[in-house]
Amino acid sequence: MSTQLLSELARVLAVKFNWTEGAIEVVVLQLLRLGELAEPGQPVRAVIADPDDDRVLEAALAGGAALIATGDRHLLALGTWQDVEVVTPAELLARIESSGQAV
Repeated sequence: MSTQLLSELARVLAVKFNWTEGAIEVVVLQLLRLGELAEPGQPVRAVIADPDDDRVLEAALAGGAALIATGDRHLLALGTWQDVEVVTPAELLARIESSGQAV
């Protein structure tokens, strides 16, 4: 994830879902605790239908991600991008549960 993506998440949670600032802060801090912050350096142009989605790919590339979990239809349509698999959150959770790993 990148600071740009975390900012966008905070904006969407506030505007679209009417989350409080405190609830947003808890989520962002949890993501920072569990994830890895990677600041993109190389621009990506892969999602023609929604170029803003390229920011997710840039962060994945910068962070060396193996997988992107998203509900975004444009990203999901990629399937795999530069050896980075794109799956739904439900699919990721199912994989974690079947592996016996804790979430």
